Amino acid sequence: MVAQPSPVSCRVPHSFAVCANEWEYLTSAKELRRVALHEASHAVMAVLGGLPCWGIYVRGSGSNCMFCTIVTSGQPLGKSDYLHAAAGAAGHVIVWGGYSHPTTNADREIFARVDAPSWDETVEEARAILEPEREKIETLASLIEEIVKDAADDDVKTRMMDGDTEPYRELVSAKKLYSVLDRQPPGPVAQWLEANTDRIGE
Repeated sequence: MVAQPSPVSCRVPHSFAVCANEWEYLTSAKELRRVALHEASHAVMAVLGGLPCWGIYVRGSGSNCMFCTIVTSGQPLGKSDYLHAAAGAAGHVIVWGGYSHPTTNADREIFARVDAPSWDETVEEARAILEPEREKIETLASLIEEIVKDAADDDVKTRMMDGDTEPYRELVSAKKLYSVLDRQPPGPVAQWLEANTDRIGE
């Protein structure tokens, strides 16, 4: 199966004003940390929940860019998908004791399904799972911050995805993600890494 951005995996960095150089984000260090922790938490939960995760990216360019954790969702959606959706909020609860509801609008969309579990209960369950992984979440968040703040455009790997004309700039590779978590990537991700293609999930 070709990877696709999960409906809950991409978010617009609302408070970011982007200059001509797409990496020159005019934002506070706290706001960048918030976004980085959010995405790192999604990625860690995806790996722990057995969802193939293809890394953390910035999709697009200019003011239309989005931070993305690319996963292959379950078919049909299962518990791991809901925990993955709630993980961004859970990561903020772990680090800061709470989260901003507007920043979780996209994450909460799948909880509108008739058969969906409670959002609040799932956030709490995700928090309990992620709490022991806090150090690794913060390590991944720091990697994201470092790339966004310090990397030159030419130093950032750019990938594409079938069915999408926007570029995906790699912030944390799948290889690095699974290494930080001391996990082996699942078959589809391992095969993709070995093929070394610039198209995500092929």
